[in-house]
Amino acid sequence: MGLDQTLSANYFISNDDTIAGVMSAIELPSRGGFIDPANAPPNYLAVTAPLLHWRKSNQIHAWFVDNCQDGEDDCRTAQVSREKLQELSDLINEVLDSPDKAEELMPVRSGFFFGSTDYAEDYYANLKDTFVQLNLILNEPKYHEVSFEYSSSW
Repeated sequence: MGLDQTLSANYFISNDDTIAGVMSAIELPSRGGFIDPANAPPNYLAVTAPLLHWRKSNQIHAWFVDNCQDGEDDCRTAQVSREKLQELSDLINEVLDSPDKAEELMPVRSGFFFGSTDYAEDYYANLKDTFVQLNLILNEPKYHEVSFEYSSSW
């Protein structure tokens, strides 16, 4: 029990070439983006794949709530643009370069089983891992044609 968070990718595979499409999806790197299934072209299937998963990383959750969910922390799925992911990556990089800015730029958020609210080793480890993974996603050409979604639950 506690705060669980996921960044996922939705992408399309052709109904006409489903086996090849599924194999292509399986071969995608383990990080990626999102396309709204409601916008699937005719004869295509929408596929959703989880890319990043956090557990009780409340500073990351707070950023997504404030920047992608209009400040409403209600366990809903929110679409996230590549630009927003780049913004998050840049902000994390700034905090990692200047830890004294952490409380101002990437504040923690308390909640029911949201984890520690200390600016300690786990806080910075979560930021560093997120920074590395986001940059893999943002620099991977296979993900230039997708958008992203964030979801959380507790």
